[in-house]
Amino acid sequence: MNGKNKLIKDPALTFTAAAAFIAAALMVAAVFFMPVRGGSFAPTAAPETTLSPETSAPAGEDTSGDISSAVSTAPAGSSDASASADSSDPSASADSSDASSSDVSSDVTPASGRSEVTTGNTAPKPVLKVGISPTTYAPGTNVYVGAAKAAGFTAVILPTVSTEERAAEVLSGLDAIILTGGEDLDPAWYGESEISPGINDINAPRDTSDMLYIRKALELDMPMLCICRGMQLLNVACGGTLYQDIPMQVGTSVVHRDPNRRYFVNHTITVEEGSLLRQLIGAPTATVNSWHHQAAKDIGDGLKVTAKTADGTVECIELEGKRYVIGTQFHPEQLYAGGKKQYLAFFTCLFDRAAGYRADRGA
Repeated sequence: MNGKNKLIKDPALTFTAAAAFIAAALMVAAVFFMPVRGGSFAPTAAPETTLSPETSAPAGEDTSGDISSAVSTAPAGSSDASASADSSDPSASADSSDASSSDVSSDVTPASGRSEVTTGNTAPKPVLKVGISPTTYAPGTNVYVGAAKAAGFTAVILPTVSTEERAAEVLSGLDAIILTGGEDLDPAWYGESEISPGINDINAPRDTSDMLYIRKALELDMPMLCICRGMQLLNVACGGTLYQDIPMQVGTSVVHRDPNRRYFVNHTITVEEGSLLRQLIGAPTATVNSWHHQAAKDIGDGLKVTAKTADGTVECIELEGKRYVIGTQFHPEQLYAGGKKQYLAFFTCLFDRAAGYRADRGA
């Protein structure tokens, strides 16, 4: 019997031979299709990447949806004004309806050289307090507060005082003051009788309080910004007098107050060369706002007139030999709130001089 017939007649041998043949074939196939070193025969799926707080995102990948990596960075030169809000700001006790937080100070640029956020070796700006006299006249105290905060101050509303001792006590905790616009000053303060119907809305307690603050601040050489009524009080405190009513006593073609008392009017002022005002405005003339019917007449001792309108009305006075005492008949706080950001300089300069005042008194 030959070998072929033996395999057919012996099933066990046939199965063994078939199994060996199949195994050999599989070995040959495995060698033929083996992957080449350094490569692969078929593409492989990329490993799944899971981001976590400890995992950096691959280059170019957007992780804005990942809270752990979505950190907002302000563009160079920008600032978040909300960061300047001080949760311990004592001004909160003065006016809880402060509109400046949303209307004024939310888009402001910090004063040059003072960063709102302390990073690296940048020293934090000093915490300085400015006292602001309250006014019920539109647009209200809040617009002054907004400008003061934009300059870096913590704003405090001045309480009404009636004695020199109380005024001194209040000022002892402050670094500067702002005297705001408002009612007419009683002409008795400058030795005159009231003309009729020229005087509007005398507020005797406020007259006394503001005068006490101004006189004590002058004694202390405390930095002071006096606006509109504030400028008139500064002139009287230094021994000057006022026109009780410009239309009645002077007569002019320049409009200084809307007859209907609804809007600010505008006019041009001429600024004295070499004055502090010239430094702040940066030009020999400027168009400013106006809301007043009284004005400085006889100028007080030590005061220098540094701006006038075409009709000769005094628009700015400065007290020489003092750290920072300036009075404006116009309203820089309202100009700033209305978008003329350069008028913030009146408040940032006040802040800088207040820092010097704080340093000199060792507070």
